[in-house]
Amino acid sequence: HPHTYRLSVGGLPSLSLTNNAEIKVPAASTQSVAVALHAAPDVGKKGSQPVFFDIVDSDNPKVMLHEKAAFFIR
Repeated sequence: HPHTYRLSVGGLPSLSLTNNAEIKVPAASTQSVAVALHAAPDVGKKGSQPVFFDIVDSDNPKVMLHEKAAFFIR
């Protein structure tokens, strides 16, 4: 059956997704998703900053992934 996932991001103050946080995946398939983030100009020091993504199945919150990533501030 199809799944709907909620995507969220954290790790820096004011960091947010600029696109839809809901991902619909048809049954028996995979889905690639491009993600764009935004942070306030004064959010932190310049360079690579650790952030994370959480992906949670809307129907079953026990199905989730917490993934580390990096956000580069110029």
